[in-house]
Amino acid sequence: MNDTQKVQPGDLIYSGASVALPNIPGSGRMFVVVETDSQGNATVLPVSSVRRAVSESTYLVEKNQVEGRSMKNLIVSLDVEVHMSAKWPMLRQPMHLTSEAVTHLLEARTGYKEQHDVTLIHTDQPVGFEKELFEQVDELYTNFKNDPQQFLDYLAFSSKFYEYSARNQALIYRQNPHATFVASRQGWDKLKYSIRPEHINRYLILFRPEERTYFERDGHLITISKATAEERLKIASGELEVIHKTKFVEMKAYDISQTTCPIEDYPKIYSKGQADPAHDQLYLAVKRTAELSGIQVMVEDVSSIALGGYYNRAKDLIVISDKENDTRKALVMLHEYSHALLHNTSAPSLPREVKEFEAQTLAVRLMQHYGFPLPHNEQEYIVSYLTVACQNPAFKMDESLNRLAKQFIYAKDRITAQLNEIAPQQPEPAQQTQRQSKNLPRTAEISENFLMNL
Repeated sequence: MNDTQKVQPGDLIYSGASVALPNIPGSGRMFVVVETDSQGNATVLPVSSVRRAVSESTYLVEKNQVEGRSMKNLIVSLDVEVHMSAKWPMLRQPMHLTSEAVTHLLEARTGYKEQHDVTLIHTDQPVGFEKELFEQVDELYTNFKNDPQQFLDYLAFSSKFYEYSARNQALIYRQNPHATFVASRQGWDKLKYSIRPEHINRYLILFRPEERTYFERDGHLITISKATAEERLKIASGELEVIHKTKFVEMKAYDISQTTCPIEDYPKIYSKGQADPAHDQLYLAVKRTAELSGIQVMVEDVSSIALGGYYNRAKDLIVISDKENDTRKALVMLHEYSHALLHNTSAPSLPREVKEFEAQTLAVRLMQHYGFPLPHNEQEYIVSYLTVACQNPAFKMDESLNRLAKQFIYAKDRITAQLNEIAPQQPEPAQQTQRQSKNLPRTAEISENFLMNL
């Protein structure tokens, strides 16, 4: 279990792997801690926010008895206890019962056990945890489709982790939505920081691709390292075919708050010495990037004041309205350039609503990356497009997010190169510009938020 020294009775816990619970609604992932021991094991009771009648075997915790983020009353089951070992993947949530609620819950638990038998469930390290994690990502995508408004929170979160694949972004979010900057132990070593000793075993689980080479022997794939001398000669001469396969290998990652990086150095890690552009500079950088890719860009008097611009795939042409101000002009330019990147050749046959969802999402992520605040209506466009896209049974959220993750890095690298030519003055690595300082989380809360959620 992660962060066992900080888990106390009354803490709400999210289980990284589901626990099969008899006759209890929900996914078997949310629990409240009632006991802990010195080895890091915990006794927990199942918690549900599903509306159901309070009975003799349940205890009602009203939302005003929960410190933190609870928006609903919670139902605690008294007839089932789960004894979780320290090896069980468990994430502490940013919610805790008030001291009065903890006292009353423990009294209710004791009273119930005096009169009734309680089902005991013991958990050790889960089998097939990799599969569990991937299932959680699929569950997260399903949640976005059922409630597109949730996607906005995730979008702001995932934009901080653009160097990771779409699936790893989701894994970070699923394991701890308060993470701010994540790297492997080797990655932190390169940045000249180390993992604090008490956090070595409190890592996030991600996956990295690893290419492996095989050859076939008697119908079975054998790694090259196990080839005989004769087989190696045949491989070298081309008689034996070499087969390449990509395998995803588990990787341990740590947040910046778990390292020796001092808080005053956080800004240089986040910004990486990148200056904040003005809106007109961003527009010009995107325009140049598009033109270098062979896309023609024109500013014209378009037919409607409501139409900010459009992308003509047949002519590979972006048209921007001459009526837009600098702020709106930059976002429209990003939106139409996103269409060109995402839908010109790789996915031209997607339904219109899916194309609009992807283009607006990529544009918003790039605006967020460069530190620009976004009007509420621009974010709501994403929700609207996603809502309509989800009505199409052929829409696949994972494929869209994979496309977005790949094209974000492509676009970001090229736009940043143009920005550096337009505004070459970069701040010192340890400095931050005014807008960066506004958009960065308050540094004193970063460690607290992340560790609170472990």
